[in-house]
Amino acid sequence: MLRQVTHCLGEPHRHQRRTNRLFSMLLAVLIGCLLGCDESSKSSLDNKNDDDLDTSIDQTINDRGVSELDTELDQEIVQCESLRRPIIFVHGFLAAGDTWSRQVYRLIQTGSCPEWIRAYDWNSLDMSKDHTLGLDLLVDELLELSGRDQVDLVGHSAGGGVSYDYLSSSDNEAKVAHYVHIGSFPNERPAGVNGETPTLNLWSSADTVVEGEDIPDAVNVSLEALDHYAIATSFESYSRISSFLYNDSPLSEDPYLNEDNDDVYLHGRSASLGENKVNAAARVQIWSLDRRGIRETLISETETDADGRFVFSGLSVGSPYEIVPTLDGQSTPSVRYFTPPLLRNNDLFYLRTFPEDSSLAGLLTRQLPTSDDQVSIVIFNAHRAFLSGVDSLTLNGDELLTTESASADNTTIALFVFDINADGESGGNLPLFDGFPFLAAVDKPIMPSEERSIELDFNGKRVNLPSVSADKGPLVVVFP
Repeated sequence: MLRQVTHCLGEPHRHQRRTNRLFSMLLAVLIGCLLGCDESSKSSLDNKNDDDLDTSIDQTINDRGVSELDTELDQEIVQCESLRRPIIFVHGFLAAGDTWSRQVYRLIQTGSCPEWIRAYDWNSLDMSKDHTLGLDLLVDELLELSGRDQVDLVGHSAGGGVSYDYLSSSDNEAKVAHYVHIGSFPNERPAGVNGETPTLNLWSSADTVVEGEDIPDAVNVSLEALDHYAIATSFESYSRISSFLYNDSPLSEDPYLNEDNDDVYLHGRSASLGENKVNAAARVQIWSLDRRGIRETLISETETDADGRFVFSGLSVGSPYEIVPTLDGQSTPSVRYFTPPLLRNNDLFYLRTFPEDSSLAGLLTRQLPTSDDQVSIVIFNAHRAFLSGVDSLTLNGDELLTTESASADNTTIALFVFDINADGESGGNLPLFDGFPFLAAVDKPIMPSEERSIELDFNGKRVNLPSVSADKGPLVVVFP
Protein backbone atom coordinates (compact mmCIF):
# COMPACT_ATOMS: atom_id res chain seq x y z
CA MET A 1 0.00 0.00 0.00
CA LEU A 2 2.75 2.49 0.89
CA ARG A 3 4.49 1.93 -2.42
CA GLN A 4 1.22 2.46 -4.31
CA VAL A 5 0.37 5.62 -2.39
CA THR A 6 3.85 7.01 -3.01
CA HIS A 7 3.57 6.37 -6.73
CA CYS A 8 0.25 8.17 -6.92
CA LEU A 9 0.99 11.20 -4.76
CA GLY A 10 4.24 12.25 -6.29
CA GLU A 11 7.68 11.46 -7.59
CA PRO A 12 8.49 8.28 -5.68
CA HIS A 13 12.22 8.40 -5.10
CA ARG A 14 13.74 11.72 -4.10
CA HIS A 15 10.73 12.97 -2.20
CA GLN A 16 9.51 9.84 -0.49
CA ARG A 17 10.76 11.23 2.84
CA ARG A 18 8.46 14.25 2.51
CA THR A 19 5.40 12.12 1.91
CA ASN A 20 5.79 10.03 5.05
CA ARG A 21 3.47 12.20 7.12
CA LEU A 22 0.55 11.84 4.72
CA PHE A 23 1.18 8.14 4.23
CA SER A 24 1.39 7.51 7.96
CA MET A 25 -1.99 9.15 8.45
CA LEU A 26 -3.54 6.93 5.82
CA LEU A 27 -1.87 3.83 7.21
CA ALA A 28 -3.04 4.79 10.68
CA VAL A 29 -6.58 4.69 9.39
CA LEU A 30 -6.12 1.25 7.89
CA ILE A 31 -4.52 -0.14 11.04
CA GLY A 32 -7.02 1.58 13.31
CA CYS A 33 -9.91 0.17 11.31
CA LEU A 34 -8.59 -3.35 11.55
CA LEU A 35 -8.10 -2.99 15.29
CA GLY A 36 -11.31 -1.14 16.02
CA CYS A 37 -13.92 -2.54 13.65
CA ASP A 38 -16.25 -5.31 14.63
CA GLU A 39 -15.68 -8.82 13.35
CA SER A 40 -18.30 -8.57 10.63
CA SER A 41 -16.68 -5.50 9.12
CA LYS A 42 -13.26 -7.17 9.30
CA SER A 43 -14.64 -10.16 7.46
CA SER A 44 -16.20 -8.04 4.76
CA LEU A 45 -12.87 -6.33 4.19
CA ASP A 46 -10.90 -9.53 4.19
CA ASN A 47 -13.24 -11.11 1.66
CA LYS A 48 -13.21 -8.20 -0.73
CA ASN A 49 -11.07 -8.86 -3.79
CA ASP A 50 -9.69 -6.48 -6.37
CA ASP A 51 -12.68 -6.99 -8.66
CA ASP A 52 -15.05 -5.97 -5.86
CA LEU A 53 -13.09 -2.79 -5.24
CA ASP A 54 -12.74 -1.95 -8.90
CA THR A 55 -14.68 0.98 -10.29
CA SER A 56 -14.92 1.27 -14.05
CA ILE A 57 -13.43 4.18 -15.92
CA ASP A 58 -16.90 5.10 -17.13
CA GLN A 59 -18.08 5.44 -13.52
CA THR A 60 -15.17 7.42 -12.19
CA ILE A 61 -13.61 9.65 -14.78
CA ASN A 62 -16.14 10.92 -17.30
CA ASP A 63 -16.82 14.52 -16.25
CA ARG A 64 -18.59 16.60 -18.86
CA GLY A 65 -20.63 18.37 -16.21
CA VAL A 66 -18.60 21.47 -15.43
CA SER A 67 -20.92 23.93 -17.11
CA GLU A 68 -22.53 22.58 -20.27
CA LEU A 69 -25.22 20.01 -19.64
CA ASP A 70 -26.70 19.65 -23.11
CA THR A 71 -25.68 16.15 -24.17
CA GLU A 72 -26.12 17.05 -27.83
CA LEU A 73 -23.28 19.52 -27.41
CA ASP A 74 -20.83 16.65 -27.06
CA GLN A 75 -21.45 15.72 -30.67
CA GLU A 76 -20.06 18.89 -32.23
CA ILE A 77 -17.24 21.37 -31.81
CA VAL A 78 -18.28 24.24 -29.56
CA GLN A 79 -17.89 27.67 -31.15
CA CYS A 80 -16.09 29.43 -28.33
CA GLU A 81 -14.99 33.04 -28.71
CA SER A 82 -12.26 32.86 -26.11
CA LEU A 83 -8.61 32.78 -27.17
CA ARG A 84 -7.84 30.76 -24.06
CA ARG A 85 -7.06 27.08 -24.36
CA PRO A 86 -9.28 24.41 -22.83
CA ILE A 87 -8.26 23.61 -19.25
CA ILE A 88 -8.49 20.52 -17.03
CA PHE A 89 -8.19 20.51 -13.23
CA VAL A 90 -7.09 17.45 -11.22
CA HIS A 91 -8.06 17.35 -7.52
CA GLY A 92 -6.10 15.86 -4.64
CA PHE A 93 -6.50 13.19 -1.98
CA LEU A 94 -10.07 12.64 -0.70
CA ALA A 95 -11.28 15.58 -2.80
CA ALA A 96 -13.47 16.03 -5.89
CA GLY A 97 -14.01 18.46 -8.72
CA ASP A 98 -15.65 21.10 -6.53
CA THR A 99 -12.18 21.93 -5.21
CA TRP A 100 -12.02 24.14 -8.28
CA SER A 101 -15.43 25.88 -8.13
CA ARG A 102 -13.99 29.28 -7.20
CA GLN A 103 -11.28 29.14 -9.85
CA VAL A 104 -13.80 28.06 -12.50
CA TYR A 105 -16.07 30.97 -11.57
CA ARG A 106 -13.13 33.38 -11.88
CA LEU A 107 -12.14 31.93 -15.25
CA ILE A 108 -15.65 32.31 -16.65
CA GLN A 109 -15.98 35.85 -15.30
CA THR A 110 -12.72 36.84 -17.00
CA GLY A 111 -13.39 35.37 -20.43
CA SER A 112 -12.95 31.59 -20.46
CA CYS A 113 -15.57 29.52 -22.23
CA PRO A 114 -17.35 27.36 -19.64
CA GLU A 115 -17.72 24.55 -22.17
CA TRP A 116 -13.94 24.20 -22.32
CA ILE A 117 -13.36 23.73 -18.58
CA ARG A 118 -13.29 20.29 -17.01
CA ALA A 119 -12.59 18.76 -13.61
CA TYR A 120 -11.15 15.25 -13.60
CA ASP A 121 -12.69 13.16 -10.82
CA TRP A 122 -10.68 10.14 -9.72
CA ASN A 123 -10.66 7.74 -6.79
CA SER A 124 -7.70 8.79 -4.67
CA LEU A 125 -8.39 5.92 -2.27
CA ASP A 126 -7.54 3.37 -4.98
CA MET A 127 -3.83 3.58 -5.63
CA SER A 128 -3.73 0.39 -7.69
CA LYS A 129 -5.19 2.06 -10.78
CA ASP A 130 -3.37 3.99 -13.47
CA HIS A 131 -5.39 7.19 -13.22
CA THR A 132 -3.57 8.72 -16.18
CA LEU A 133 -5.69 6.57 -18.51
CA GLY A 134 -8.90 8.28 -17.46
CA LEU A 135 -7.22 11.66 -17.62
CA ASP A 136 -6.10 10.97 -21.18
CA LEU A 137 -9.66 10.12 -22.20
CA LEU A 138 -10.82 13.43 -20.81
CA VAL A 139 -8.04 15.33 -22.58
CA ASP A 140 -8.94 13.72 -25.91
CA GLU A 141 -12.62 14.43 -25.36
CA LEU A 142 -11.97 18.10 -24.68
CA LEU A 143 -9.63 18.45 -27.65
CA GLU A 144 -12.26 16.99 -29.95
CA LEU A 145 -14.98 19.18 -28.45
CA SER A 146 -12.96 22.39 -28.74
CA GLY A 147 -11.14 21.71 -31.99
CA ARG A 148 -7.90 22.81 -30.33
CA ASP A 149 -4.55 21.00 -30.37
CA GLN A 150 -3.62 21.41 -26.71
CA VAL A 151 -5.09 21.90 -23.26
CA ASP A 152 -3.70 23.44 -20.08
CA LEU A 153 -3.45 21.14 -17.06
CA VAL A 154 -3.66 21.97 -13.34
CA GLY A 155 -2.96 19.47 -10.53
CA HIS A 156 -3.34 19.91 -6.77
CA SER A 157 -1.69 17.77 -4.09
CA ALA A 158 -2.06 14.10 -5.11
CA GLY A 159 -3.44 15.38 -8.40
CA GLY A 160 0.02 16.78 -9.02
CA GLY A 161 1.41 13.26 -8.88
CA VAL A 162 -1.21 12.08 -11.39
CA SER A 163 -0.40 15.03 -13.65
CA TYR A 164 3.37 14.49 -13.53
CA ASP A 165 2.80 10.81 -14.34
CA TYR A 166 0.54 11.75 -17.22
CA LEU A 167 3.10 14.13 -18.68
CA SER A 168 5.86 11.52 -18.48
CA SER A 169 4.55 10.14 -21.78
CA SER A 170 5.65 11.97 -24.93
CA ASP A 171 2.24 11.36 -26.55
CA ASN A 172 0.48 12.92 -23.58
CA GLU A 173 2.97 15.74 -23.24
CA ALA A 174 2.24 16.83 -26.80
CA LYS A 175 -1.39 17.50 -25.84
CA VAL A 176 -0.55 19.89 -22.97
CA ALA A 177 0.63 23.46 -23.50
CA HIS A 178 1.22 24.45 -19.85
CA TYR A 179 1.09 22.71 -16.50
CA VAL A 180 0.34 24.23 -13.05
CA HIS A 181 1.59 22.27 -10.00
CA ILE A 182 -0.22 23.35 -6.81
CA GLY A 183 0.52 22.33 -3.23
CA SER A 184 2.13 19.15 -4.48
CA PHE A 185 5.44 17.42 -3.97
CA PRO A 186 8.50 19.10 -5.50
CA ASN A 187 10.32 17.40 -8.33
CA GLU A 188 13.80 17.59 -9.77
CA ARG A 189 12.62 19.33 -12.93
CA PRO A 190 9.48 20.67 -14.62
CA ALA A 191 6.86 18.27 -15.96
CA GLY A 192 7.31 16.40 -19.21
CA VAL A 193 9.53 13.62 -20.50
CA ASN A 194 12.61 15.82 -20.40
CA GLY A 195 11.20 18.55 -18.19
CA GLU A 196 10.17 20.62 -21.20
CA THR A 197 6.50 21.29 -20.35
CA PRO A 198 6.26 24.91 -19.10
CA THR A 199 5.47 24.47 -15.38
CA LEU A 200 4.22 26.85 -12.71
CA ASN A 201 4.87 25.59 -9.17
CA LEU A 202 2.72 27.14 -6.42
CA TRP A 203 3.53 26.22 -2.83
CA SER A 204 3.28 27.66 0.67
CA SER A 205 5.42 27.43 3.78
CA ALA A 206 2.14 27.35 5.76
CA ASP A 207 1.15 24.08 4.07
CA THR A 208 1.40 21.45 6.82
CA VAL A 209 0.42 18.56 4.53
CA VAL A 210 3.03 18.84 1.79
CA GLU A 211 6.51 20.27 2.33
CA GLY A 212 6.80 22.31 -0.84
CA GLU A 213 9.88 23.89 -2.36
CA ASP A 214 11.07 25.35 -5.64
CA ILE A 215 11.42 23.11 -8.70
CA PRO A 216 14.55 23.87 -10.75
CA ASP A 217 13.76 25.56 -14.09
CA ALA A 218 10.05 25.93 -13.27
CA VAL A 219 8.28 29.20 -12.53
CA ASN A 220 8.16 29.05 -8.73
CA VAL A 221 5.87 31.10 -6.48
CA SER A 222 5.69 30.74 -2.71
CA LEU A 223 2.31 31.94 -1.42
CA GLU A 224 2.77 32.66 2.26
CA ALA A 225 0.11 31.96 4.88
CA LEU A 226 -2.05 29.76 2.63
CA ASP A 227 -2.98 26.32 3.90
CA HIS A 228 -2.86 23.18 1.77
CA TYR A 229 -6.37 23.63 0.40
CA ALA A 230 -6.32 27.43 0.04
CA ILE A 231 -3.35 27.19 -2.33
CA ALA A 232 -5.74 25.61 -4.84
CA THR A 233 -8.74 27.89 -4.28
CA SER A 234 -7.44 31.37 -3.46
CA PHE A 235 -7.55 34.56 -5.51
CA GLU A 236 -3.78 34.85 -5.09
CA SER A 237 -3.37 31.51 -6.82
CA TYR A 238 -5.79 32.48 -9.58
CA SER A 239 -3.79 35.64 -10.29
CA ARG A 240 -0.60 33.63 -10.67
CA ILE A 241 -2.32 31.00 -12.83
CA SER A 242 -3.93 33.52 -15.20
CA SER A 243 -0.65 35.39 -15.55
CA PHE A 244 1.23 32.18 -16.34
CA LEU A 245 -1.35 30.76 -18.77
CA TYR A 246 -2.65 33.92 -20.44
CA ASN A 247 -0.17 36.71 -19.58
CA ASP A 248 -3.05 38.48 -17.81
CA SER A 249 -2.31 41.57 -15.75
CA PRO A 250 -3.14 41.24 -12.03
CA LEU A 251 -6.74 42.07 -11.14
CA SER A 252 -7.39 44.60 -8.39
CA GLU A 253 -10.55 42.83 -7.21
CA ASP A 254 -11.51 39.20 -6.89
CA PRO A 255 -14.26 38.32 -9.42
CA TYR A 256 -15.60 35.73 -7.00
CA LEU A 257 -16.66 38.48 -4.60
CA ASN A 258 -19.11 39.80 -7.18
CA GLU A 259 -22.69 38.68 -6.56
CA ASP A 260 -24.93 37.72 -9.46
CA ASN A 261 -27.90 40.05 -9.75
CA ASP A 262 -30.18 37.72 -11.66
CA ASP A 263 -31.37 34.23 -10.87
CA VAL A 264 -28.56 31.76 -10.34
CA TYR A 265 -27.96 28.18 -11.42
CA LEU A 266 -26.29 25.11 -9.97
CA HIS A 267 -24.57 22.80 -12.43
CA GLY A 268 -23.90 19.77 -10.32
CA ARG A 269 -22.73 16.24 -10.01
CA SER A 270 -23.57 13.47 -7.57
CA ALA A 271 -20.84 11.02 -6.56
CA SER A 272 -19.75 9.04 -3.51
CA LEU A 273 -17.57 10.62 -0.85
CA GLY A 274 -13.85 9.93 -1.30
CA GLU A 275 -14.24 7.38 -4.09
CA ASN A 276 -16.02 9.68 -6.57
CA LYS A 277 -18.13 6.84 -7.87
CA VAL A 278 -20.71 8.44 -10.13
CA ASN A 279 -24.35 8.30 -9.06
CA ALA A 280 -26.12 7.78 -12.39
CA ALA A 281 -29.93 7.92 -12.53
CA ALA A 282 -30.14 9.35 -9.01
CA ARG A 283 -33.23 11.34 -8.11
CA VAL A 284 -32.38 14.87 -6.94
CA GLN A 285 -34.89 17.19 -5.25
CA ILE A 286 -34.47 20.87 -4.38
CA TRP A 287 -36.62 22.52 -1.72
CA SER A 288 -37.13 26.12 -0.69
CA LEU A 289 -36.76 26.73 3.05
CA ASP A 290 -38.37 28.98 5.63
CA ARG A 291 -36.30 31.09 8.01
CA ARG A 292 -35.88 28.12 10.36
CA GLY A 293 -34.48 25.86 7.65
CA ILE A 294 -37.70 23.87 7.34
CA ARG A 295 -38.90 22.70 3.93
CA GLU A 296 -41.50 24.92 2.29
CA THR A 297 -41.91 23.97 -1.37
CA LEU A 298 -40.52 21.29 -3.65
CA ILE A 299 -39.17 23.51 -6.42
CA SER A 300 -37.90 20.87 -8.79
CA GLU A 301 -37.03 17.21 -9.10
CA THR A 302 -34.67 15.78 -11.69
CA GLU A 303 -32.63 12.68 -12.47
CA THR A 304 -28.86 12.63 -12.93
CA ASP A 305 -27.48 11.54 -16.29
CA ALA A 306 -24.99 8.74 -16.90
CA ASP A 307 -22.17 10.93 -15.54
CA GLY A 308 -24.09 11.91 -12.41
CA ARG A 309 -24.80 15.39 -13.73
CA PHE A 310 -27.82 17.57 -13.03
CA VAL A 311 -28.80 21.24 -13.27
CA PHE A 312 -31.08 23.57 -11.34
CA SER A 313 -31.62 27.04 -12.77
CA GLY A 314 -33.78 30.05 -11.97
CA LEU A 315 -32.87 29.95 -8.27
CA SER A 316 -33.33 33.11 -6.22
CA VAL A 317 -30.25 35.11 -5.25
CA GLY A 318 -29.97 35.35 -1.47
CA SER A 319 -32.11 32.28 -0.76
CA PRO A 320 -31.02 29.05 0.96
CA TYR A 321 -32.08 25.63 -0.31
CA GLU A 322 -32.15 21.99 0.67
CA ILE A 323 -31.00 19.53 -2.00
CA VAL A 324 -31.39 15.77 -1.59
CA PRO A 325 -29.95 13.01 -3.83
CA THR A 326 -31.61 9.60 -3.58
CA LEU A 327 -30.13 6.49 -5.15
CA ASP A 328 -32.18 3.67 -6.59
CA GLY A 329 -32.42 0.88 -4.04
CA GLN A 330 -30.40 2.61 -1.35
CA SER A 331 -30.87 1.18 2.14
CA THR A 332 -29.70 4.17 4.19
CA PRO A 333 -31.31 7.61 4.67
CA SER A 334 -30.55 10.16 1.97
CA VAL A 335 -27.91 12.79 2.66
CA ARG A 336 -29.61 16.18 3.01
CA TYR A 337 -27.62 19.16 1.72
CA PHE A 338 -28.31 22.69 2.96
CA THR A 339 -26.84 25.70 1.16
CA PRO A 340 -26.08 29.09 2.64
CA PRO A 341 -27.98 31.85 0.78
CA LEU A 342 -26.92 31.52 -2.89
CA LEU A 343 -25.04 34.56 -4.18
CA ARG A 344 -23.64 33.41 -7.53
CA ASN A 345 -23.69 30.67 -10.15
CA ASN A 346 -21.86 27.46 -9.38
CA ASP A 347 -20.57 25.29 -12.24
CA LEU A 348 -19.12 22.67 -9.89
CA PHE A 349 -21.75 21.95 -7.25
CA TYR A 350 -21.24 18.45 -5.85
CA LEU A 351 -23.59 16.24 -3.87
CA ARG A 352 -21.56 13.59 -2.04
CA THR A 353 -23.40 10.45 -1.05
CA PHE A 354 -22.07 8.02 1.53
CA PRO A 355 -20.21 5.00 0.11
CA GLU A 356 -20.64 1.39 1.15
CA ASP A 357 -19.73 0.61 4.75
CA SER A 358 -17.00 -1.82 3.69
CA SER A 359 -15.09 0.80 1.70
CA LEU A 360 -12.36 2.92 3.29
CA ALA A 361 -14.47 6.08 3.17
CA GLY A 362 -17.45 4.05 4.35
CA LEU A 363 -15.57 3.15 7.53
CA LEU A 364 -15.75 6.85 8.38
CA THR A 365 -19.34 7.56 7.42
CA ARG A 366 -20.64 4.46 9.19
CA GLN A 367 -19.62 6.12 12.46
CA LEU A 368 -22.46 8.62 12.06
CA PRO A 369 -25.62 7.68 13.96
CA THR A 370 -28.80 6.65 12.17
CA SER A 371 -30.99 6.58 15.27
CA ASP A 372 -34.14 8.56 16.04
CA ASP A 373 -32.79 10.11 19.25
CA GLN A 374 -29.96 12.31 17.96
CA VAL A 375 -28.94 14.54 15.05
CA SER A 376 -25.85 14.11 12.86
CA ILE A 377 -24.30 17.01 10.94
CA VAL A 378 -21.37 17.28 8.50
CA ILE A 379 -19.91 20.74 7.81
CA PHE A 380 -17.58 21.39 4.85
CA ASN A 381 -15.42 24.44 4.18
CA ALA A 382 -15.06 24.46 0.41
CA HIS A 383 -12.22 26.95 0.00
CA ARG A 384 -9.78 26.52 2.89
CA ALA A 385 -9.26 24.79 6.20
CA PHE A 386 -11.12 25.65 9.38
CA LEU A 387 -8.60 27.16 11.81
CA SER A 388 -9.09 27.42 15.55
CA GLY A 389 -8.26 30.85 16.93
CA VAL A 390 -8.79 32.50 13.55
CA ASP A 391 -12.24 31.26 12.52
CA SER A 392 -15.42 30.93 14.50
CA LEU A 393 -17.92 28.17 13.78
CA THR A 394 -20.76 27.98 16.26
CA LEU A 395 -23.71 25.62 16.60
CA ASN A 396 -26.53 27.23 18.56
CA GLY A 397 -23.90 29.55 20.02
CA ASP A 398 -21.42 26.86 21.03
CA GLU A 399 -17.97 27.01 19.43
CA LEU A 400 -17.01 23.90 17.45
CA LEU A 401 -13.46 24.86 16.46
CA THR A 402 -10.79 23.88 18.96
CA THR A 403 -7.12 22.99 18.78
CA GLU A 404 -8.23 19.36 18.63
CA SER A 405 -10.77 19.75 15.82
CA ALA A 406 -9.23 22.53 13.72
CA SER A 407 -5.49 22.87 14.19
CA ALA A 408 -3.21 24.07 11.43
CA ASP A 409 -1.56 20.65 11.39
CA ASN A 410 -4.75 18.78 10.50
CA THR A 411 -5.96 21.13 7.73
CA THR A 412 -9.58 20.32 8.59
CA ILE A 413 -12.03 20.94 5.76
CA ALA A 414 -14.86 18.76 7.08
CA LEU A 415 -16.30 18.40 10.59
CA PHE A 416 -18.50 15.46 11.56
CA VAL A 417 -20.65 16.60 14.50
CA PHE A 418 -22.59 14.04 16.54
CA ASP A 419 -22.77 12.31 19.91
CA ILE A 420 -19.75 10.04 19.51
CA ASN A 421 -20.43 7.74 22.44
CA ALA A 422 -24.23 8.09 22.37
CA ASP A 423 -24.06 9.06 26.05
CA GLY A 424 -25.44 12.58 25.95
CA GLU A 425 -22.05 13.98 26.94
CA SER A 426 -19.44 16.05 25.10
CA GLY A 427 -15.68 15.61 25.24
CA GLY A 428 -15.26 12.21 23.61
CA ASN A 429 -13.04 11.48 20.65
CA LEU A 430 -12.93 8.99 17.79
CA PRO A 431 -9.44 7.58 17.06
CA LEU A 432 -10.46 6.69 13.51
CA PHE A 433 -10.84 10.37 12.66
CA ASP A 434 -7.68 11.31 14.56
CA GLY A 435 -5.61 9.38 12.01
CA PHE A 436 -7.28 10.83 8.92
CA PRO A 437 -6.18 14.07 7.22
CA PHE A 438 -8.65 16.86 6.43
CA LEU A 439 -11.46 15.42 8.58
CA ALA A 440 -12.37 15.76 12.27
CA ALA A 441 -15.11 14.50 14.57
CA VAL A 442 -16.70 16.75 17.20
CA ASP A 443 -18.49 15.09 20.11
CA LYS A 444 -21.64 17.18 20.57
CA PRO A 445 -25.01 15.68 21.49
CA ILE A 446 -27.85 17.28 19.53
CA MET A 447 -31.36 16.18 20.36
CA PRO A 448 -34.10 16.27 17.70
CA SER A 449 -36.68 18.97 18.29
CA GLU A 450 -39.79 20.13 16.47
CA GLU A 451 -39.77 23.47 18.29
CA ARG A 452 -36.19 24.60 17.78
CA SER A 453 -34.03 24.68 14.67
CA ILE A 454 -30.24 24.48 14.56
CA GLU A 455 -28.26 27.63 13.80
CA LEU A 456 -24.79 27.39 12.30
CA ASP A 457 -22.66 30.53 12.11
CA PHE A 458 -19.33 30.48 10.29
CA ASN A 459 -17.60 33.83 10.55
CA GLY A 460 -20.95 35.60 10.31
CA LYS A 461 -22.43 33.42 7.55
CA ARG A 462 -25.53 31.74 8.96
CA VAL A 463 -27.38 28.60 7.98
CA ASN A 464 -30.48 27.32 9.76
CA LEU A 465 -31.17 23.59 9.80
CA PRO A 466 -34.15 21.53 10.92
CA SER A 467 -33.45 19.66 14.12
CA VAL A 468 -34.42 16.29 12.68
CA SER A 469 -33.27 12.88 13.83
CA ALA A 470 -30.45 11.02 12.14
CA ASP A 471 -32.77 8.30 10.85
CA LYS A 472 -34.18 10.95 8.47
CA GLY A 473 -30.70 11.52 7.05
CA PRO A 474 -27.47 13.30 7.98
CA LEU A 475 -27.53 17.08 7.50
CA VAL A 476 -24.70 18.43 5.34
CA VAL A 477 -23.72 22.09 5.02
CA VAL A 478 -21.10 23.35 2.55
CA PHE A 479 -19.75 26.86 3.06
CA PRO A 480 -18.52 27.84 -0.45
